[in-house]
Amino acid sequence: MLRALYIGVLTSQGRFDEAIEYGVEFYSSQDADQGYEYLSTIEHALGKAFLEIGDFEQSKRFLLLAENRLRNQGLDENLREIYPTLFKLYYSLGEFDSSYQYGKLAVEHTEKFARDALDKSMVFEMAKSKYLDFENRLAIAEKNSLEAEYKYKQSLVFLGWSTLACVLLVLTVMGVQRQKSKIKASLETDTLTKVLSRVSLMESCTKAVAEAKRREQPLSLVVFDLDLFKRVNDTFGHAVGDWVLKTVSSVVRTSIRDKDILGRLGGEEFVICLPNTDIEQARQLSERCREGLERIISPVAIENLDISASFGVARLDDTVDSLDKLLMTADKCLYQAKHLGRNRVVTVLEDEGTGDYKPSMGLCSLQAELVQTPLK
Repeated sequence: MLRALYIGVLTSQGRFDEAIEYGVEFYSSQDADQGYEYLSTIEHALGKAFLEIGDFEQSKRFLLLAENRLRNQGLDENLREIYPTLFKLYYSLGEFDSSYQYGKLAVEHTEKFARDALDKSMVFEMAKSKYLDFENRLAIAEKNSLEAEYKYKQSLVFLGWSTLACVLLVLTVMGVQRQKSKIKASLETDTLTKVLSRVSLMESCTKAVAEAKRREQPLSLVVFDLDLFKRVNDTFGHAVGDWVLKTVSSVVRTSIRDKDILGRLGGEEFVICLPNTDIEQARQLSERCREGLERIISPVAIENLDISASFGVARLDDTVDSLDKLLMTADKCLYQAKHLGRNRVVTVLEDEGTGDYKPSMGLCSLQAELVQTPLK
């Protein structure tokens, strides 16, 4: 036990290399069947030393060995000293779930230790009172001893609660960070289809257009809309409609490239932004998506469910030189595809096909949101 304390002293003095060299050499020479508490104390000291020098793998190895030994022997009071070190180790490794679990264990054991210390203190005080009744000649000496011991126990309780408060603070901060990450993800992603939400879609497309203009690279934008989708909801119900939207998003996602941007504009209307892609490449990709949607097989319980979509494609050029113009041009092509019979891709506007054009619901909603901040 003295050797384990010596390792701890070296570590507290910052002499980590000496502590590790001495501890590993001594630990290697010991019998693994020796006293569990004795070996676990050495393992804990080595784990703390390796943690201080940043050797997380060795630190993890010795700390887990010490934890397992103490668990097997039911030495919960000793575990209370190891859990804060494991909490710090996993937090340093960035493994926040494990760090969170050991933080909880540290809190639980600290609370238990504080309760036990208080119970023992009360029993001790009662025993002391009876003893003083019979030994009046030692009253002054016993009183001084009692006060010193009481202050010591108070400091232990205070230390325990201070540790508890620190751990709870860290756990609270970690919980807030996780909640913020969840909220950010929900704002960036459409909850039903798991593609980009309208806000994230517009932000990503705006950056892509600016980058294409800066690098003088081609860029195309596709707006597609599911054909007769209202009939699907009216005939089969909104649960089937949701299944169709999720399936369409999955099929299109597998048909485009990793660099392409896919998002839901609203309802059954979607947008694909294609960086470094000319109009012919965009048309071919749109055809591949359209054919993939035609091949969707409906669930066995649903008959006569036909899925198709119409696509409008626009490209960035001297005339169509902003995101709002790209969206408007692609939406007009989409309107023309609907006018020509649906389930097709249109890339070139024809005057006779857009005479009665009205912007889609998704585009109207977007324009209403951005009426004071036009897209670039």
